Amino acid sequence: MFWSGSPYVSLDEQYIGDIRQRVDLFKDHLQQEDTLSRRFTSLAAPPPP
Repeated sequence: MFWSGSPYVSLDEQYIGDIRQRVDLFKDHLQQEDTLSRRFTSLAAPPPP
């Protein structure tokens, strides 16, 4: 059902592009969360003797 003249192809590509953007944004948020978590852990850890 997917041939070059199909209007659905562009919609699918648009949908996939949208999902990729969301995944990239989610990855960025995860990286920020990880950075904050590591920073907090290092601040909360007792100083070495």
